[in-house]
Amino acid sequence: KHMIIPKDQFEHIYKVLKQVAAAHSSTDSNSCSVLVLCACDADSLCCLHVLCAMLQADDITYRKRPISVQEDFDVVDEELGSGASAVVFKSIILINCGGSMPLRNTLQNAPPDAMIYVIDSHRPYHPDNIADTDKIALLGEEGTPPPPPPASAPAADEEHQTSNKEDSSIPSPSPPPPVDATEEAEPPNKKQKKKDVLSE
Repeated sequence: KHMIIPKDQFEHIYKVLKQVAAAHSSTDSNSCSVLVLCACDADSLCCLHVLCAMLQADDITYRKRPISVQEDFDVVDEELGSGASAVVFKSIILINCGGSMPLRNTLQNAPPDAMIYVIDSHRPYHPDNIADTDKIALLGEEGTPPPPPPASAPAADEEHQTSNKEDSSIPSPSPPPPVDATEEAEPPNKKQKKKDVLSE
């Protein structure tokens, strides 16, 4: 069993995140329940912008941290375990990062009851993340091999040339034997006269 959430269930996952955030804020009005770790490429930042707009619309407090290299995960994990911040996150969202590394080891200091949601287009997922159904939810398909590329134009031309070569190998029919122009020019009655003379 593994927890790879298909796209048609994203809405349900967000509702769960909202419920957890609401329950957390009811006990502490100054709490921050969501931590967002985001890669720094353009697609990831666009996804972050959309997610933050959704969280703000639902009055869910959050913090965000950029992730460029492995050391950035180390800094985040150190902050989670240092106690410098009294915030106890209930949900940790990773955008285009973390899917290919063992997150339970990478974020060792994450709160025990925090759920880690991974939205990562990179493949493959780390096997530990796939098997860790209690702590980690991977949002997205496992991935399928791309379809074979269509035949290119040169290949089609080559096939056409091969077909022409095959056609040229077929022998053409031989021309009919030549006809004597003199004999053909003689009228039928003259030929009959010749036969009569020969028979006499």
